[in-house]
Amino acid sequence: MKAILVLILCAPIFLQAQDAKLYVQSENAPIPRHAKKAGSGIIWADNLNWQQVKKKAQKENKYIFVDCFTTWCGPCKKMDKEVYVNDSVGLLLNTKFISVKVQMDSAKGDNEFTRSWYKTAREMSSSYHVAEYPTFLFFSPDGEVVYKDLGYKIPATFMQIARDALNPSKQYYALVRSYKKGKRDYENLPSLIKMSKQLGDSGNYLLLLTDYYAYLQSLGKDKLYTKENIEFIASTISKSSQLPFNMFYPNGTAVDYVMKKEGYAKNVVDHVITKEKVNPFLRAAEGKPEPDWSTLYNIIDNNYKGDYADRNVMEAKMRWYQFYGNALKYTTILNDKMEKYGSDTTNMGEDFKLNTKAFLIWQKIKDATELKRIISWMAGVVKRSEKASGDYVKYRPYYIDTYANLLYKVGETAEALKWQELAVTQGRELDIDKDDFESIQENFVKMKKGEPTWPTDKK
Repeated sequence: MKAILVLILCAPIFLQAQDAKLYVQSENAPIPRHAKKAGSGIIWADNLNWQQVKKKAQKENKYIFVDCFTTWCGPCKKMDKEVYVNDSVGLLLNTKFISVKVQMDSAKGDNEFTRSWYKTAREMSSSYHVAEYPTFLFFSPDGEVVYKDLGYKIPATFMQIARDALNPSKQYYALVRSYKKGKRDYENLPSLIKMSKQLGDSGNYLLLLTDYYAYLQSLGKDKLYTKENIEFIASTISKSSQLPFNMFYPNGTAVDYVMKKEGYAKNVVDHVITKEKVNPFLRAAEGKPEPDWSTLYNIIDNNYKGDYADRNVMEAKMRWYQFYGNALKYTTILNDKMEKYGSDTTNMGEDFKLNTKAFLIWQKIKDATELKRIISWMAGVVKRSEKASGDYVKYRPYYIDTYANLLYKVGETAEALKWQELAVTQGRELDIDKDDFESIQENFVKMKKGEPTWPTDKK
Protein backbone atom coordinates (compact mmCIF):
# COMPACT_ATOMS: atom_id res chain seq x y z
CA MET A 1 0.00 0.00 0.00
CA LYS A 2 2.82 2.42 0.86
CA ALA A 3 4.46 1.93 -2.50
CA ILE A 4 1.19 2.67 -4.24
CA LEU A 5 0.43 5.71 -2.10
CA VAL A 6 3.74 7.25 -3.12
CA LEU A 7 2.35 7.47 -6.65
CA ILE A 8 -0.42 9.87 -5.70
CA LEU A 9 1.97 11.92 -3.61
CA CYS A 10 4.52 12.27 -6.40
CA ALA A 11 2.77 11.85 -9.74
CA PRO A 12 0.53 14.31 -11.57
CA ILE A 13 -3.16 13.50 -11.75
CA PHE A 14 -3.87 10.77 -14.28
CA LEU A 15 -0.18 10.33 -15.11
CA GLN A 16 -0.59 6.58 -15.13
CA ALA A 17 -3.62 6.81 -17.36
CA GLN A 18 -2.74 9.34 -20.00
CA ASP A 19 -5.14 9.43 -22.91
CA ALA A 20 -4.57 6.13 -24.67
CA LYS A 21 -5.40 7.70 -28.01
CA LEU A 22 -2.38 9.98 -27.73
CA TYR A 23 0.20 7.85 -25.99
CA VAL A 24 -0.22 4.10 -26.08
CA GLN A 25 1.82 2.27 -28.66
CA SER A 26 2.24 -1.47 -29.14
CA GLU A 27 4.77 -2.98 -26.76
CA ASN A 28 5.90 -5.19 -29.62
CA ALA A 29 6.60 -2.29 -31.99
CA PRO A 30 10.08 -2.79 -33.43
CA ILE A 31 12.93 -0.66 -32.14
CA PRO A 32 15.80 -0.36 -34.64
CA ARG A 33 18.99 -1.48 -32.90
CA HIS A 34 21.47 -0.10 -35.40
CA ALA A 35 21.76 2.01 -38.52
CA LYS A 36 20.40 0.45 -41.71
CA LYS A 37 23.67 0.82 -43.60
CA ALA A 38 27.22 1.88 -42.97
CA GLY A 39 27.54 5.66 -42.83
CA SER A 40 23.83 6.22 -42.25
CA GLY A 41 23.92 6.92 -38.55
CA ILE A 42 25.09 5.50 -35.24
CA ILE A 43 26.65 2.05 -35.25
CA TRP A 44 25.41 0.35 -32.11
CA ALA A 45 27.45 -2.13 -30.09
CA ASP A 46 24.49 -4.48 -29.94
CA ASN A 47 26.36 -7.72 -29.36
CA LEU A 48 28.25 -6.86 -26.16
CA ASN A 49 27.38 -6.93 -22.47
CA TRP A 50 28.07 -3.92 -20.23
CA GLN A 51 31.45 -5.18 -19.04
CA GLN A 52 32.53 -5.79 -22.63
CA VAL A 53 31.35 -2.32 -23.65
CA LYS A 54 33.44 -0.72 -20.90
CA LYS A 55 36.48 -2.84 -21.78
CA LYS A 56 36.14 -1.89 -25.46
CA ALA A 57 35.83 1.80 -24.59
CA GLN A 58 38.89 1.70 -22.37
CA LYS A 59 40.92 -0.13 -25.01
CA GLU A 60 39.94 2.29 -27.79
CA ASN A 61 40.05 5.34 -25.46
CA LYS A 62 36.47 6.26 -26.37
CA TYR A 63 33.62 7.59 -24.30
CA ILE A 64 30.41 5.55 -23.94
CA PHE A 65 26.96 6.71 -24.99
CA VAL A 66 23.99 4.81 -23.54
CA ASP A 67 20.51 5.38 -24.99
CA CYS A 68 18.01 4.38 -22.30
CA PHE A 69 14.67 3.70 -24.00
CA THR A 70 11.44 1.77 -23.55
CA THR A 71 9.36 -0.12 -26.07
CA TRP A 72 6.35 2.16 -25.54
CA CYS A 73 8.17 5.53 -25.67
CA GLY A 74 7.12 7.69 -28.62
CA PRO A 75 10.01 10.20 -28.36
CA CYS A 76 12.44 7.23 -28.26
CA LYS A 77 11.09 5.98 -31.57
CA LYS A 78 11.34 9.51 -32.94
CA MET A 79 15.04 9.61 -31.97
CA ASP A 80 15.54 6.30 -33.79
CA LYS A 81 13.81 7.48 -36.96
CA GLU A 82 15.06 11.06 -37.17
CA VAL A 83 18.27 11.50 -35.16
CA TYR A 84 20.27 8.32 -34.72
CA VAL A 85 20.20 7.65 -38.50
CA ASN A 86 21.54 11.14 -39.27
CA ASP A 87 24.93 11.06 -41.05
CA SER A 88 26.44 13.90 -38.99
CA VAL A 89 25.25 12.36 -35.74
CA GLY A 90 26.72 9.02 -36.81
CA LEU A 91 30.06 10.54 -37.75
CA LEU A 92 30.46 12.21 -34.35
CA LEU A 93 29.20 9.32 -32.23
CA ASN A 94 31.00 6.59 -34.14
CA THR A 95 34.30 8.48 -33.98
CA LYS A 96 34.21 9.45 -30.30
CA PHE A 97 31.91 6.95 -28.58
CA ILE A 98 31.00 3.31 -28.14
CA SER A 99 27.20 3.50 -28.42
CA VAL A 100 24.76 1.07 -26.87
CA LYS A 101 20.97 0.95 -26.58
CA VAL A 102 19.55 -0.29 -23.27
CA GLN A 103 15.89 -1.28 -23.08
CA MET A 104 14.60 -0.21 -19.66
CA ASP A 105 11.30 -2.13 -19.70
CA SER A 106 10.46 -5.70 -20.68
CA ALA A 107 8.21 -6.99 -23.44
CA LYS A 108 6.93 -10.38 -24.54
CA GLY A 109 8.95 -10.35 -27.74
CA ASP A 110 12.31 -9.61 -26.10
CA ASN A 111 15.08 -11.83 -27.41
CA GLU A 112 17.73 -13.56 -25.32
CA PHE A 113 20.26 -10.74 -25.76
CA THR A 114 17.77 -8.07 -24.58
CA ARG A 115 16.89 -10.23 -21.57
CA SER A 116 20.57 -10.56 -20.71
CA TRP A 117 20.64 -6.78 -20.19
CA TYR A 118 17.67 -6.68 -17.77
CA LYS A 119 19.84 -6.66 -14.64
CA THR A 120 22.16 -3.96 -16.01
CA ALA A 121 19.14 -1.88 -17.04
CA ARG A 122 17.74 -2.06 -13.50
CA GLU A 123 21.11 -1.10 -12.02
CA MET A 124 21.42 1.88 -14.38
CA SER A 125 17.89 2.97 -13.61
CA SER A 126 18.63 2.97 -9.88
CA SER A 127 22.19 4.33 -9.97
CA TYR A 128 21.55 7.15 -12.42
CA HIS A 129 17.91 7.86 -11.62
CA VAL A 130 16.53 7.03 -15.04
CA ALA A 131 12.80 7.72 -14.85
CA GLU A 132 12.04 9.57 -18.10
CA TYR A 133 12.66 8.47 -21.65
CA PRO A 134 14.70 8.70 -23.66
CA THR A 135 17.53 9.30 -21.19
CA PHE A 136 21.06 9.80 -22.51
CA LEU A 137 23.94 8.66 -20.28
CA PHE A 138 27.55 9.43 -21.13
CA PHE A 139 30.52 7.70 -19.51
CA SER A 140 34.26 8.37 -19.61
CA PRO A 141 36.59 5.72 -21.08
CA ASP A 142 37.11 4.60 -17.47
CA GLY A 143 33.39 3.95 -17.05
CA GLU A 144 32.57 6.97 -14.85
CA VAL A 145 29.32 8.75 -15.63
CA VAL A 146 30.10 12.31 -16.76
CA TYR A 147 26.92 13.63 -18.34
CA LYS A 148 23.18 13.05 -18.54
CA ASP A 149 20.32 14.52 -20.53
CA LEU A 150 16.88 13.43 -21.58
CA GLY A 151 14.00 13.94 -23.99
CA TYR A 152 13.74 14.16 -27.76
CA LYS A 153 16.40 16.38 -29.36
CA ILE A 154 16.88 17.49 -32.93
CA PRO A 155 20.20 16.32 -34.47
CA ALA A 156 22.05 19.60 -33.90
CA THR A 157 21.03 19.76 -30.23
CA PHE A 158 21.88 16.12 -29.63
CA MET A 159 25.31 16.58 -31.19
CA GLN A 160 25.99 19.55 -28.89
CA ILE A 161 25.05 17.39 -25.89
CA ALA A 162 27.52 14.74 -27.07
CA ARG A 163 30.24 17.38 -27.49
CA ASP A 164 29.54 18.72 -23.99
CA ALA A 165 29.93 15.19 -22.64
CA LEU A 166 33.42 15.10 -24.15
CA ASN A 167 34.38 18.50 -22.74
CA PRO A 168 36.05 18.25 -19.28
CA SER A 169 34.95 21.81 -18.51
CA LYS A 170 31.32 20.69 -18.82
CA GLN A 171 31.53 17.23 -17.29
CA TYR A 172 29.59 16.90 -14.05
CA TYR A 173 32.12 15.44 -11.64
CA ALA A 174 34.94 17.62 -12.92
CA LEU A 175 32.76 20.70 -12.38
CA VAL A 176 31.81 19.59 -8.85
CA ARG A 177 35.47 19.08 -7.94
CA SER A 178 36.28 22.53 -9.32
CA TYR A 179 33.41 24.05 -7.32
CA LYS A 180 34.58 22.45 -4.09
CA LYS A 181 38.07 23.84 -4.67
CA GLY A 182 36.54 27.32 -4.54
CA LYS A 183 35.86 28.13 -8.19
CA ARG A 184 32.44 29.78 -8.30
CA ASP A 185 31.01 30.06 -11.80
CA TYR A 186 27.55 31.36 -10.96
CA GLU A 187 26.63 31.88 -14.59
CA ASN A 188 26.83 28.14 -15.25
CA LEU A 189 25.84 26.91 -11.78
CA PRO A 190 22.15 26.39 -12.69
CA SER A 191 23.11 23.78 -15.32
CA LEU A 192 25.33 22.03 -12.77
CA ILE A 193 22.47 22.02 -10.26
CA LYS A 194 20.17 20.55 -12.91
CA MET A 195 22.70 17.82 -13.64
CA SER A 196 23.14 16.97 -9.95
CA LYS A 197 19.37 16.52 -9.66
CA GLN A 198 19.19 14.37 -12.79
CA LEU A 199 21.96 12.13 -11.46
CA GLY A 200 20.30 11.88 -8.06
CA ASP A 201 23.33 13.36 -6.29
CA SER A 202 21.21 14.80 -3.48
CA GLY A 203 24.10 15.90 -1.25
CA ASN A 204 25.77 18.03 -3.89
CA TYR A 205 22.40 19.17 -5.22
CA LEU A 206 21.42 20.75 -1.90
CA LEU A 207 24.90 22.21 -1.42
CA LEU A 208 24.94 23.83 -4.86
CA LEU A 209 21.32 24.99 -4.68
CA THR A 210 21.69 26.61 -1.25
CA ASP A 211 24.81 28.46 -2.41
CA TYR A 212 23.13 29.64 -5.60
CA TYR A 213 20.03 30.83 -3.75
CA ALA A 214 22.27 32.88 -1.45
CA TYR A 215 23.99 34.35 -4.50
CA LEU A 216 20.66 35.31 -6.06
CA GLN A 217 19.51 36.96 -2.85
CA SER A 218 22.68 39.09 -2.87
CA LEU A 219 21.70 40.61 -6.21
CA GLY A 220 19.76 43.82 -6.50
CA LYS A 221 16.08 43.54 -7.29
CA ASP A 222 16.58 44.46 -10.96
CA LYS A 223 19.06 41.61 -11.43
CA LEU A 224 17.18 39.13 -9.24
CA TYR A 225 13.75 39.57 -10.84
CA THR A 226 14.49 38.23 -14.31
CA LYS A 227 12.54 35.63 -16.23
CA GLU A 228 15.46 33.19 -16.18
CA ASN A 229 16.01 33.50 -12.41
CA ILE A 230 12.33 33.15 -11.60
CA GLU A 231 11.93 30.10 -13.83
CA PHE A 232 14.96 28.48 -12.20
CA ILE A 233 13.69 29.14 -8.68
CA ALA A 234 10.19 27.92 -9.57
CA SER A 235 11.63 24.65 -10.85
CA THR A 236 13.80 24.00 -7.77
CA ILE A 237 12.16 25.50 -4.68
CA SER A 238 10.47 23.03 -2.36
CA LYS A 239 10.39 24.66 1.10
CA SER A 240 8.97 27.88 2.48
CA SER A 241 12.17 28.28 4.52
CA GLN A 242 14.33 28.59 1.40
CA LEU A 243 15.60 32.11 0.77
CA PRO A 244 13.77 32.99 -2.47
CA PHE A 245 10.33 32.00 -1.17
CA ASN A 246 9.59 35.58 -0.11
CA MET A 247 9.60 36.53 -3.79
CA PHE A 248 6.36 34.54 -4.20
CA TYR A 249 4.61 34.96 -0.83
CA PRO A 250 3.00 36.95 0.68
CA ASN A 251 3.21 39.29 -2.31
CA GLY A 252 4.09 37.80 -5.67
CA THR A 253 2.92 40.65 -7.90
CA ALA A 254 6.47 41.50 -8.99
CA VAL A 255 6.99 37.91 -10.11
CA ASP A 256 3.70 37.90 -12.04
CA TYR A 257 4.71 41.18 -13.70
CA VAL A 258 8.09 39.87 -14.86
CA MET A 259 6.59 36.56 -16.05
CA LYS A 260 3.67 38.39 -17.68
CA LYS A 261 1.30 35.82 -16.20
CA GLU A 262 -1.21 36.45 -13.43
CA GLY A 263 -1.10 33.66 -10.85
CA TYR A 264 2.44 32.51 -11.63
CA ALA A 265 3.61 33.22 -8.07
CA LYS A 266 0.54 31.50 -6.60
CA ASN A 267 1.32 28.36 -8.58
CA VAL A 268 4.81 28.25 -7.09
CA VAL A 269 3.38 28.68 -3.58
CA ASP A 270 0.88 25.90 -4.28
CA HIS A 271 3.79 23.64 -5.24
CA VAL A 272 5.53 24.35 -1.92
CA ILE A 273 2.30 23.81 0.02
CA THR A 274 1.89 20.45 -1.68
CA LYS A 275 5.42 19.44 -0.68
CA GLU A 276 5.27 20.70 2.91
CA LYS A 277 1.62 20.32 3.92
CA VAL A 278 -0.45 18.18 1.58
CA ASN A 279 1.90 15.24 0.97
CA PRO A 280 2.61 14.57 4.68
CA PHE A 281 -1.12 14.86 5.42
CA LEU A 282 -2.04 12.28 2.78
CA ARG A 283 0.67 9.93 3.97
CA ALA A 284 -0.69 10.14 7.52
CA ALA A 285 -4.22 9.39 6.24
CA GLU A 286 -3.16 6.07 4.72
CA GLY A 287 -5.57 3.30 5.70
CA LYS A 288 -8.40 5.66 6.67
CA PRO A 289 -11.74 5.65 4.81
CA GLU A 290 -11.23 9.35 4.12
CA PRO A 291 -9.04 12.11 5.55
CA ASP A 292 -10.42 14.87 7.74
CA TRP A 293 -10.32 17.59 5.10
CA SER A 294 -11.13 20.33 7.61
CA THR A 295 -7.90 19.51 9.41
CA LEU A 296 -5.89 19.96 6.21
CA TYR A 297 -7.75 23.20 5.52
CA ASN A 298 -6.77 24.58 8.94
CA ILE A 299 -3.14 23.44 8.56
CA ILE A 300 -2.82 25.42 5.34
CA ASP A 301 -4.97 28.37 6.42
CA ASN A 302 -2.88 28.89 9.56
CA ASN A 303 0.16 29.54 7.36
CA TYR A 304 -1.28 31.00 4.16
CA LYS A 305 -4.04 33.54 3.92
CA GLY A 306 -6.37 34.04 0.99
CA ASP A 307 -7.67 31.17 -1.11
CA TYR A 308 -4.63 28.90 -0.70
CA ALA A 309 -6.34 26.53 1.75
CA ASP A 310 -9.51 26.13 -0.31
CA ARG A 311 -7.71 25.59 -3.60
CA ASN A 312 -5.13 23.14 -2.25
CA VAL A 313 -7.69 21.09 -0.33
CA MET A 314 -9.64 20.72 -3.58
CA GLU A 315 -6.52 19.48 -5.33
CA ALA A 316 -5.77 17.08 -2.47
CA LYS A 317 -9.31 15.67 -2.64
CA MET A 318 -8.94 15.10 -6.37
CA ARG A 319 -5.73 13.18 -5.83
CA TRP A 320 -7.31 11.07 -3.10
CA TYR A 321 -10.47 10.22 -5.05
CA GLN A 322 -8.58 9.53 -8.25
CA PHE A 323 -6.21 7.17 -6.48
CA TYR A 324 -8.98 5.27 -4.73
CA GLY A 325 -11.05 5.02 -7.89
CA ASN A 326 -13.96 7.26 -6.95
CA ALA A 327 -14.44 8.78 -10.40
CA LEU A 328 -17.69 10.59 -9.58
CA LYS A 329 -16.33 12.39 -6.50
CA TYR A 330 -13.16 13.22 -8.41
CA THR A 331 -15.23 14.71 -11.23
CA THR A 332 -17.42 16.74 -8.89
CA ILE A 333 -14.41 18.34 -7.18
CA LEU A 334 -12.70 18.96 -10.54
CA ASN A 335 -15.82 20.72 -11.83
CA ASP A 336 -16.15 22.74 -8.63
CA LYS A 337 -12.51 23.81 -8.95
CA MET A 338 -12.87 24.72 -12.63
CA GLU A 339 -15.98 26.82 -11.95
CA LYS A 340 -14.43 28.59 -8.97
CA TYR A 341 -10.84 29.08 -10.13
CA GLY A 342 -10.79 28.30 -13.85
CA SER A 343 -7.60 27.23 -15.61
CA ASP A 344 -4.65 28.87 -17.30
CA THR A 345 -6.21 29.66 -20.67
CA THR A 346 -2.88 30.92 -22.03
CA ASN A 347 -1.17 27.56 -21.51
CA MET A 348 -1.71 25.03 -24.31
CA GLY A 349 -0.20 22.34 -22.10
CA GLU A 350 -2.94 22.97 -19.55
CA ASP A 351 -5.61 22.39 -22.20
CA PHE A 352 -3.88 19.14 -23.14
CA LYS A 353 -4.17 17.98 -19.51
CA LEU A 354 -7.81 19.06 -19.30
CA ASN A 355 -8.65 17.05 -22.40
CA THR A 356 -6.94 13.99 -20.94
CA LYS A 357 -8.96 14.31 -17.73
CA ALA A 358 -12.22 14.85 -19.63
CA PHE A 359 -11.60 11.84 -21.88
CA LEU A 360 -10.87 9.53 -18.95
CA ILE A 361 -13.87 10.76 -16.99
CA TRP A 362 -16.12 10.28 -20.05
CA GLN A 363 -15.09 6.62 -20.04
CA LYS A 364 -15.93 6.11 -16.37
CA ILE A 365 -19.01 8.04 -15.23
CA LYS A 366 -22.66 8.19 -16.29
CA ASP A 367 -23.84 11.16 -14.24
CA ALA A 368 -25.33 13.55 -16.81
CA THR A 369 -25.10 16.58 -14.54
CA GLU A 370 -21.34 16.23 -14.04
CA LEU A 371 -20.77 15.34 -17.69
CA LYS A 372 -22.59 18.51 -18.75
CA ARG A 373 -20.38 20.53 -16.42
CA ILE A 374 -17.35 19.03 -18.17
CA ILE A 375 -18.85 19.88 -21.55
CA SER A 376 -19.06 23.53 -20.52
CA TRP A 377 -15.31 23.87 -19.95
CA MET A 378 -14.30 21.46 -22.72
CA ALA A 379 -16.03 23.87 -25.12
CA GLY A 380 -13.35 26.38 -24.13
CA VAL A 381 -10.58 23.85 -24.74
CA VAL A 382 -11.91 23.19 -28.25
CA LYS A 383 -12.32 26.89 -28.96
CA ARG A 384 -8.78 27.73 -27.86
CA SER A 385 -7.37 24.89 -29.97
CA GLU A 386 -8.29 26.91 -33.07
CA LYS A 387 -5.30 29.13 -32.25
CA ALA A 388 -2.92 26.32 -31.22
CA SER A 389 0.66 26.40 -32.45
CA GLY A 390 3.59 24.01 -32.70
CA ASP A 391 3.00 20.40 -31.75
CA TYR A 392 -0.33 21.30 -30.16
CA VAL A 393 -1.95 21.88 -33.56
CA LYS A 394 -2.28 18.14 -34.10
CA TYR A 395 -4.17 17.67 -30.84
CA ARG A 396 -7.22 19.60 -32.04
CA PRO A 397 -8.96 16.53 -33.58
CA TYR A 398 -8.50 14.70 -30.27
CA TYR A 399 -10.05 17.57 -28.31
CA ILE A 400 -13.00 17.71 -30.70
CA ASP A 401 -13.41 13.93 -30.45
CA THR A 402 -13.55 14.13 -26.64
CA TYR A 403 -16.04 16.99 -26.80
CA ALA A 404 -18.27 15.19 -29.31
CA ASN A 405 -18.26 11.98 -27.29
CA LEU A 406 -19.26 13.87 -24.14
CA LEU A 407 -22.16 15.47 -26.01
CA TYR A 408 -23.20 12.08 -27.36
CA LYS A 409 -23.14 10.45 -23.92
CA VAL A 410 -25.58 13.05 -22.49
CA GLY A 411 -27.97 12.55 -25.42
CA GLU A 412 -27.12 15.58 -27.58
CA THR A 413 -26.71 13.36 -30.65
CA ALA A 414 -27.22 15.92 -33.42
CA GLU A 415 -24.64 18.28 -31.96
CA ALA A 416 -22.29 15.37 -31.28
CA LEU A 417 -22.47 14.19 -34.90
CA LYS A 418 -21.62 17.67 -36.14
CA TRP A 419 -18.50 17.86 -33.99
CA GLN A 420 -17.43 14.26 -34.61
CA GLU A 421 -17.60 14.83 -38.35
CA LEU A 422 -15.29 17.83 -37.84
CA ALA A 423 -12.93 15.63 -35.79
CA VAL A 424 -12.76 13.19 -38.69
CA THR A 425 -12.16 15.97 -41.21
CA GLN A 426 -9.43 17.63 -39.14
CA GLY A 427 -7.82 14.32 -38.29
CA ARG A 428 -7.50 13.57 -42.00
CA GLU A 429 -6.19 17.05 -42.84
CA LEU A 430 -3.60 16.99 -40.05
CA ASP A 431 -2.54 13.43 -40.90
CA ILE A 432 -2.74 12.19 -37.30
CA ASP A 433 -1.72 8.71 -36.23
CA LYS A 434 -3.45 6.04 -38.36
CA ASP A 435 -4.87 4.06 -35.42
CA ASP A 436 -6.09 7.23 -33.72
CA PHE A 437 -7.78 8.40 -36.91
CA GLU A 438 -9.52 5.04 -37.34
CA SER A 439 -10.73 5.27 -33.73
CA ILE A 440 -12.25 8.71 -34.39
CA GLN A 441 -13.90 7.39 -37.56
CA GLU A 442 -15.24 4.38 -35.67
CA ASN A 443 -16.81 6.65 -33.05
CA PHE A 444 -18.50 8.61 -35.83
CA VAL A 445 -19.98 5.40 -37.29
CA LYS A 446 -21.20 4.27 -33.85
CA MET A 447 -22.85 7.64 -33.25
CA LYS A 448 -24.74 7.38 -36.53
CA LYS A 449 -25.89 3.89 -35.56
CA GLY A 450 -26.88 4.96 -32.05
CA GLU A 451 -24.35 2.64 -30.41
CA PRO A 452 -22.31 3.49 -27.29
CA THR A 453 -18.89 4.94 -28.04
CA TRP A 454 -17.72 4.58 -24.43
CA PRO A 455 -16.51 1.34 -22.79
CA THR A 456 -19.36 -0.91 -21.69
CA ASP A 457 -19.44 -3.93 -19.41
CA LYS A 458 -19.30 -7.09 -21.49
CA LYS A 459 -21.42 -9.94 -20.23
